[in-house]
Amino acid sequence: MQQWSSPTGGTPDYYATNATDPMVVPATAVYGPFTPIGTGSIGLFARRAYSTFDPVSEYVSAPISLGSGHYYAQLRVNITSNTNAANQGIASGFGIQFSTGQLPDANVQMRSYLRPNNSGVLSSNLIGQAYVNNWSQAPISGQFDLPSGATVATIGLFNDSPTALTPLPNRNSAILNTYFFVDDVQIFRVPTAGPNIPCVGSAGVSIGEGCLIPGATYRWLSSINSGPFSGSYPSTLNITVSPSATTTYQLTVTLPDGSTYVTSTVVGTAPPMPTIQDPTDLDGCDILGGVFTITNYNPQYTYTVSAGGSIRLFPGLNTTYGTISVKANGKSGEGYITVVASA
Repeated sequence: MQQWSSPTGGTPDYYATNATDPMVVPATAVYGPFTPIGTGSIGLFARRAYSTFDPVSEYVSAPISLGSGHYYAQLRVNITSNTNAANQGIASGFGIQFSTGQLPDANVQMRSYLRPNNSGVLSSNLIGQAYVNNWSQAPISGQFDLPSGATVATIGLFNDSPTALTPLPNRNSAILNTYFFVDDVQIFRVPTAGPNIPCVGSAGVSIGEGCLIPGATYRWLSSINSGPFSGSYPSTLNITVSPSATTTYQLTVTLPDGSTYVTSTVVGTAPPMPTIQDPTDLDGCDILGGVFTITNYNPQYTYTVSAGGSIRLFPGLNTTYGTISVKANGKSGEGYITVVASA
């Protein structure tokens, strides 16, 4: 198996073939013709107890180097057309699992049915004759959270129930054999909206993190002040935004199998410096007052107002209109007011 520890672009975080793994027996024409995807495929055999033969379930394991996070995996599987090798389809439980070491019941002879550890992707629909020599479909795919410390990926049959192998039409149902080809194993970390981030200035900030997944689509929606999600943005993973108010951006990733993953990020804004319009009716007489107006007032922010010199607040900030009532102290000298906005 081949491994990429630092994926870029559309390259999977992990892509498996039989190129370098000594445990894998490459599939050959003796079990029926097949068309490999990429550089090769692996062949795995499973059999329920039959006559004097023991039950067998081959599997293959390989080391991985992936950090914890949310992932999407897909792999292509088909049953051989050779009826001696495969008279049964796989009803459920075939797929890929991730663990911190050897899975329960695993042994070097590869002659045990493995138990699932709930971290990975297993088949839920029948893998049968519909997939013989049909590599246009990826019947096993899904999302999962990779546990911290996972070091091994294992491909095989993880269901030891008698119904795991299902008789195929027009084949010998008494022979409980199945032989299947596995190819094009791909594992992707699912992109997200990214962490919360502040936005200062008109240049904006870029949101969306991760690598593009071939066949996936992306949709962004926004919500201002906890309102409904709406808006229209380019259908791409990374977008640049410059909101005038703190905004939540929601990213929906639709994966190649049609499933979705939704994350969001909050882009905060720095409040603009308040702009104040001077009153025209303020003089040094104690009986007259005036009103300062914050011309760019935004109730989303908190305003702190103070006065000094020959001016005093009366009564202060009107939080509905963004106005500041003041009076002169009835004496000569200059006065001033200070307004500070904060998020």
